[in-house]
Amino acid sequence: MLYILKVNILLLLFAGIYHVFLRKETFYQANRFFLLGGVLCSFLLPSIFIEKEVEISSIEKIEQNPVLENVTQTLSEVPIEIKSEIDYSNWISIGVIMISVVLLSLLFWKIILLLKQLKKLKWKEAFGIKYLESKNENEAFSFYKYIVVNTENMEINALKKILVHENIHVREFHTFDVLLIQIIEALFWFNPFLRFYRKGFEETHEFLADEKTINENSFSSYDYQKLIVQLQIKNNSMLTNSFKKESTLKNRVLMLQKRRSAKTNILKVLFVIPFLVSFMMFSQTRENTEKLFIEFSEETTDRDIDLFEAKYARRYLGKEIKFENVLRDSDKNITGLDFLILDEKTKNYVKKHGFQSDVPELKLSITVNQKGDIFHFKMNKTNFDIEYNTKNKSNTMVQGDFVGMSTFTEDDSPTDMEASYIFLENELEKIGAIDDFKWLDTDGKEITKSEFKKKMKSEKLGYGINMLKKTISLFKNS
Repeated sequence: MLYILKVNILLLLFAGIYHVFLRKETFYQANRFFLLGGVLCSFLLPSIFIEKEVEISSIEKIEQNPVLENVTQTLSEVPIEIKSEIDYSNWISIGVIMISVVLLSLLFWKIILLLKQLKKLKWKEAFGIKYLESKNENEAFSFYKYIVVNTENMEINALKKILVHENIHVREFHTFDVLLIQIIEALFWFNPFLRFYRKGFEETHEFLADEKTINENSFSSYDYQKLIVQLQIKNNSMLTNSFKKESTLKNRVLMLQKRRSAKTNILKVLFVIPFLVSFMMFSQTRENTEKLFIEFSEETTDRDIDLFEAKYARRYLGKEIKFENVLRDSDKNITGLDFLILDEKTKNYVKKHGFQSDVPELKLSITVNQKGDIFHFKMNKTNFDIEYNTKNKSNTMVQGDFVGMSTFTEDDSPTDMEASYIFLENELEKIGAIDDFKWLDTDGKEITKSEFKKKMKSEKLGYGINMLKKTISLFKNS
């Protein structure tokens, strides 16, 4: 319902801009495209959102944020009030939809009836233009590729002007505009102001056809205006482009007498831009909670971790998660932990990643996407950032130097470990530091790069990086 409301607001905006700023300008083709563009924008923009990422620098800040606190309250914390009243909102929506379906059906039925009537008429040709001879007195209109005219008692010059005029409607595909706004009016029948949008199309079509009829055929503007007034052709169908619609008659004559608008006046179409920008900024901006940024430090207590697991993980990640094997140094800095995600099928927690470091005063930050497939590990006091994809177990170095980082997974195959080694070696070569590092076994003994690689594959060992010690060391999975 909110989307429908936004669509109607934008339609009214474009209709208002047209009637206030553009209606009296002689840029008829530009005005038509403005109205068509307005329909497109009105349906498209409400489905586009400007994402604003929500970053929470610590678990403590989550708890202190009253907005997020209210949003993420568990059901047990929210009092449930049982209402006996009937909820009529669904019934209202169903009623609105049913009326729209009925009106659309009637519209299509009218089109079918019109086409059937046209097939009964005989084709004729005059001045190189084919048309259908109408049996109704003083009738002249066009629909789709059909031009319908009653030529009885009509002067030859008047017939030529009418045929040329209606042929321009056909050539410019004005029936598309007419049907488009008719469908919109059927869908949003509850919005009475849409008739102003329809009127904008009707006027623009007639102004455009009148202008081209005179300019392309060197007709006298005065004689053409007299013809418009004299021919009281009555065709009240809103599906067709009639040579004479009483609702546009006066304005057509006035616009034919009007001087061409200054070229700079076309810039009036830009008046809509500030309104569209405001609409996007205030109505189409939403918080993106697909990523959650958590910082673990010496201030992060075990209670904070439990709080996050119990209260916020599913809200932000859509997953049940756990942190296990949380290790701290003497200053209570977190120096290691394991990250687990609940497997919805097996109902078991699966270890996705682990972190260990012996670098003093190292703080760990994690950014996790909503699916739990990709997450970042980031250390403070460093530019190091690694992205880990749990689907293909691939690592991507985002930027920086290597400081106290260790990654591993229990499910890594020898092929995975070899890929990790190749990736590690390539990253070291990129920064020109591969010769500055020593390769260490799990007992701290220096080994060659080839031995390091072989052990990774055969023993399924993870790898550690410590730039402070200029070492790359292996360790066994816990």
